[in-house]
Amino acid sequence: MATKLAESTYSADLVKKYKSKKSAGWEDVGQLCFELLKKDPNFTGRSVKNAIQVAKARAANFDIPEEWFTDPIKFRAKGWDERVAMVKSLYSIMTPDQVMIALEHQFEVEQRYVVEAHGKEVDDLAKRIQVEIEARTRLGN
Repeated sequence: MATKLAESTYSADLVKKYKSKKSAGWEDVGQLCFELLKKDPNFTGRSVKNAIQVAKARAANFDIPEEWFTDPIKFRAKGWDERVAMVKSLYSIMTPDQVMIALEHQFEVEQRYVVEAHGKEVDDLAKRIQVEIEARTRLGN
């Protein structure tokens, strides 16, 4: 389920890149953070936190079995600890490669935003210059 979700959310290139990194460790995640920071000093802890939140949300993306709601004996009649264990069993494990995919995706999104924002600034400046030229023409300066 997690792989299908990742494939539907992230670019095919990104998923393909990390399919072979199933043996990646948490040290590799730290190395990737360092590499991304070198590429863009604005990729800060906030960005890393966002990516990790996404990875955690993906690990918690599961469907609760319908019979838990319809048959009280299957879930509601059980003790607290047993119910917690049942819910925990539905979570998928958050692996380093999933976190690395989320980090790279966050980095790509932020880079796209920077490029788009820069393009908008250039367009706005060009419009202001055109307005200024037109104003000077009308005023005869």
